[in-house]
Order: sequence, then structure tokens, then C-alpha cells
Amino acid sequence: MQSYLKVFIKKAVVLTLLAVASLDAKGSAKSIIAIEYGSGQISQTYGSVSTGDNRDVTMAGVRIGARENIKRLYLSYRKHTIENELKETTGNSFSIEYDALGAENGAAIFAGLILGYSNYEFLGADGNARSEGTVIYGLNIGLAFEMDFIGFDIGYRYTMPMDTENDDIAAQHYKISDTATTYFSLSYLY
Repeated sequence: MQSYLKVFIKKAVVLTLLAVASLDAKGSAKSIIAIEYGSGQISQTYGSVSTGDNRDVTMAGVRIGARENIKRLYLSYRKHTIENELKETTGNSFSIEYDALGAENGAAIFAGLILGYSNYEFLGADGNARSEGTVIYGLNIGLAFEMDFIGFDIGYRYTMPMDTENDDIAAQHYKISDTATTYFSLSYLY
């Protein structure tokens, strides 16, 4: 794992834990552990000429965080899988997510911001293993349903890379850019 990724993950964990602790200082916050599964499209480019190529992506992940009133804060990890004609592409993303909910209880619309790091590994057209990583940012919207200690989210997530520069290796252009997924999440609140 690259050293800047390790530093980012450590800082993200510390910031999230501090934020969760500050939310819980009043004693009204609920801790959250969630699992999720989703699918969607990712913009992926291969070749010496940069032409957009949308691919199907599936992802599974876990989120930990807290909720107080109409605010949620998460630290998340997701594993992405993309099928293409060259070879299966896999990716990992780590992010901090902040959501604002439309209501405190029951069903609510939510919208939020995402900041994180994403890394993809794939087999290039020349047969060599490739890796592309970047800081990502994005938006998260959807519906949240809560009943006592169980919660469900149905959402849409859109992320983009901050670094739009790409590697040109062996006269091949590689880029994985924006990702749009719909997902279902099951949460345990305590």
C-alpha cells in the first residue's frame, strides 16, 4: 500500500473518530455499523486514443459512523469489481461521508458529501498489471428508513477523481474516472 494512502487512511480514521466522539458528547448520538451492496456504471478508458467507455461495476462495502439528529458521519470501505474485455478490474475505495437527513425519525430523504481515496488494479492491453489511484469526491442522495435499532438506505452515489491526469504507459492511455452507483444498505444502530 502506498505511503500517502496509509497516511490518508490514518487521518480519516482519526478525524472520523473525533467527529463521532463530538457527536456523542451530548449522549444523543447513535453509533452505526452498515453493510451495503450496489451496482452501476464507471467511466473507464483504455487505448492510445481517449474515448469514454462506460462499464458495469458492482460494489460491496462497510461503513462505521454515528448519527445525531439529522446528521450522519461515516468512515467507509468499498470493494469494486468491473468486467471488461481486457481483464477483470478491481478497486478499493476509502472515504469519509457526511449526510444530512430531512427528518430525525422514520423515513427521510438524505443528501451528503464524500471525500476519499480510490485505487484500481487491472491488466493493461499490453498484458502488464496496472494500478491507478486518486483522491475522490462526490455526492450521495437517497432515502433512509429507521426502526429502533435497524436502518435501511436506498441511495445513489456519484464520485469523481480530483486528479484527472492519467498514466500513458507503453503508448496506452489508462483512465478510470467518474463512478455512478445505486445501492442498498443495511444498518445496525446502537
